[in-house]
Amino acid sequence: MLRVDSAAPGRPPRAWRRAWPLAAALLLLLAPRSGATTVRPQNLADLVGLSETIVIGTVEKVTDGFDARGIPFTEVTIRVGENIRGASGDTLSFRQFGLLKPRVIDGRRYLGVSPDGWPSWHERERVMVFLGRPAKQTGLRTTVGLGQGKMQVLDGKLANSARNAGLFRKLQITAPSLTSAQQAMLQTDRTPVDAGAFVSLVRRAVNENWTEKGMMRHAD
Repeated sequence: MLRVDSAAPGRPPRAWRRAWPLAAALLLLLAPRSGATTVRPQNLADLVGLSETIVIGTVEKVTDGFDARGIPFTEVTIRVGENIRGASGDTLSFRQFGLLKPRVIDGRRYLGVSPDGWPSWHERERVMVFLGRPAKQTGLRTTVGLGQGKMQVLDGKLANSARNAGLFRKLQITAPSLTSAQQAMLQTDRTPVDAGAFVSLVRRAVNENWTEKGMMRHAD
C-alpha cells in the first residue's frame, strides 16, 4: 500500500502556496511540451547511453511530500538486486517531480501530481530502471524517456509502459557474438521481452562500453 509522508515538518500550507509558482515552472520545464504522447521514442541505445544509473530490484517504499522549497516530489526507494551501472549500497532512493495524488491544503485542492506519462511506482513490484542524472537546481530525477525507462519484471518478461514500442527500432549494434535469443529479441516490437536475454545484453553493453565506442547507437 502506498504511504504518504507528511509535508515538510513544521512548514505551513501558506508556504506551499508561495512555492507553487516555482513548482509550476518546473512542471513546464520537465514535462513534454505537448503531452506525454510526444515524448521522443527512446530505443535501447538511448536508454543505456543517457542513463547514469541502471539497476534491477524491488520497489521497497513510495512516499511523497514537499521539499524545503515547497516543490512537490515522489520519493522511490528500490531494494537493489543487481547494480548494472552507477548505484552503491543495497538500496537506491531518488525523487521525481510531483505528488502521488492531489492534496487538500487550506481547504483548496492542490494538483501538483506527477504529469501524465511519467512512471508510476508501486511497492513490491520488480523493476529494471534506467535512471537519468539529477537536475542541477532541484536534485529531482526520473527515468530516461519517462515511462519508457522503467520496465516491470513479470513472469520472466520485461516491459515498459509503452509495451517496448520502439525499443529496438533504429538500433544499430555492431558488437559480435550476440546469442540467438538476443538476435531474435532485437526483431520484436510492442511485446514483453525475455528478461534473461535483455538483461544480459544490457549488462554486456555497459561493461564493454558499447555506446561510448559506437558499437550500439541510434541509427538516425
